[in-house]
Amino acid sequence: MWYGIVNRRWGMLGLLAFVTVQVPAGIAVAFARTWSGIGGPHPSLSALDLTGVIAALTVVILAGGHATIRRATV
Repeated sequence: MWYGIVNRRWGMLGLLAFVTVQVPAGIAVAFARTWSGIGGPHPSLSALDLTGVIAALTVVILAGGHATIRRATV
């Protein structure tokens, strides 16, 4: 739904910019488990940890969608 809101608000160029920002972020998250930072490789997530990550991402997406839809003209 957020893509539709961005397209309605800023048109095709805004939508392309929105997707262009998300692609590198998605690639970084996908390969984050292979990077070894301070303390070695990232440990695997438990079910409770995964639920917390999904809940946090949901809040971020809802907040972004809400901020965008309030400014969209119909």
